[in-house]
Amino acid sequence: MCIVFWKLLDDGLVLAFNRDEYFARPTLGFHYWPSHPTILAPQDLHPPPSQRGTYLGTAPHSKRLAFLTNFREPPSPAKQSRGPLVRDYLLTSKPALDYAQSVYEQRHQYNGFNLVLFDLDKRQVVYVTNRGYGGEGIVKVLVESGVVGLSNSTIDDKTWPKVEQGKEAFARVLESSKGEQSLISNLVQVMSDPGPFATSLPQCLDDLQQCIYVPELSNIGGLPSAGLYGTRTTDIIILTASQLTIAERDHDGSIKTSKINL
Repeated sequence: MCIVFWKLLDDGLVLAFNRDEYFARPTLGFHYWPSHPTILAPQDLHPPPSQRGTYLGTAPHSKRLAFLTNFREPPSPAKQSRGPLVRDYLLTSKPALDYAQSVYEQRHQYNGFNLVLFDLDKRQVVYVTNRGYGGEGIVKVLVESGVVGLSNSTIDDKTWPKVEQGKEAFARVLESSKGEQSLISNLVQVMSDPGPFATSLPQCLDDLQQCIYVPELSNIGGLPSAGLYGTRTTDIIILTASQLTIAERDHDGSIKTSKINL
């Protein structure tokens, strides 16, 4: 049940991402990958090495960024891992739209996903999903100038309360924050909103459509019993023409901030 908000700026991008996952799933935080040194991203260590990818990643010096969210549906173990979809975009020289089209042509090899590709040099954002209208998927260039939000449904689904409320809160923070550190702190607060579950726990999967921050859960109705689940990390990315800032908050509340000059 991941959720992400972003807005393109005149000279870059501001993005906030909550990763909701089982706590036992092995993952490394943001780092340059030894196997692919141009990629700065977390890395999912659960699949075999050749299939390891990420849910959110950057190629800082080419001004590329990508992320994916999954759809809430029973998984099929025979399908390919989705994390390499982000990894391979960060490695390719293909234009974002061409890459999205190639993913679309192979969409049936994956469980449900939303994939969003950024090429900040061209100020282009491309969206591809294999769960679009009629089940056939969608590829489109996004032209929104305001805040965009996305969780585990299609990007134009207005029925998720936490997406619509989060977009409004994200926009308010962008307008009111004074300086980068204030912006990071305020966005972390937005991404920490449990919605109506500040004093209680969600009881079913539909409840998770209401909380940006998912508290630690086990044995929630409709969720496979595979251990503790919830919001594991919050990632704030601020990209300008000259600098990339990444603030990564772990589930224990600690925040690590990295700055890269471009």
